[in-house]
Amino acid sequence: MVIKYILIRNYEFAKNIPPHRHDFYEFVYYLEGHGTSTYNGTTFTFDKGDFLFINPNDLHSECHNTPPKVICVAFQDEPFGLPTRHYSDE
Repeated sequence: MVIKYILIRNYEFAKNIPPHRHDFYEFVYYLEGHGTSTYNGTTFTFDKGDFLFINPNDLHSECHNTPPKVICVAFQDEPFGLPTRHYSDE
């Protein structure tokens, strides 16, 4: 497994992140904020404590209702053999 980056991103305002793809896995953990994330045509609501695991080349986007704070970790190779899922504590 090769880690491409690990970031903590603190958005100053709510924004829309347009649909995009990349050639690596991405783990997004929401420390704060509320909104929706669309993954391959399915929309999920996210809140504090939720996370999303994204496979390479899968289309995804976000729409923030409140400014989120997120941890993003990108992996070049399959890190855990996990299926892509949205996880929530609900």
